[in-house]
Amino acid sequence: MVVVRAVASLLALFPAGVHAQSFCKVDHFIYVPGQAVETTMKTVVASVKRTSAVPGAQPWNWCNLHFQSNNPFYRPIEVTKKPAMGEVAHGSYSIRYRSNKAGTDSFVFMLHQSDARTNAVRATPVTVRVEVVEAPF
Repeated sequence: MVVVRAVASLLALFPAGVHAQSFCKVDHFIYVPGQAVETTMKTVVASVKRTSAVPGAQPWNWCNLHFQSNNPFYRPIEVTKKPAMGEVAHGSYSIRYRSNKAGTDSFVFMLHQSDARTNAVRATPVTVRVEVVEAPF
């Protein structure tokens, strides 16, 4: 009975319409250097209003795919197929995507790694299938 009252009190404080909004989701993937891999990304159109955690700061409208590697990168990330309706940007261990149009898109980037034991260089293509939606999910 006490649990029921506590839950009822919480429901009164947080109405059904209040919930966390997601603007970006990237499926987890594991890659082996030299072997092609695919993953999926779901994001919201970049023009949809977002709130910033820092008052007065411009909210982030990129969907970020970041990763870790046991082997160092031999060269920077290389975008080998640009998206048709969005844009990508990249850093050392991440790649970002955004679009102003809803629909499906894709892009491919290459990871260039050096094997610490053999010093062999391996290129790993990563294909990202993107679904761009018009509202937070």
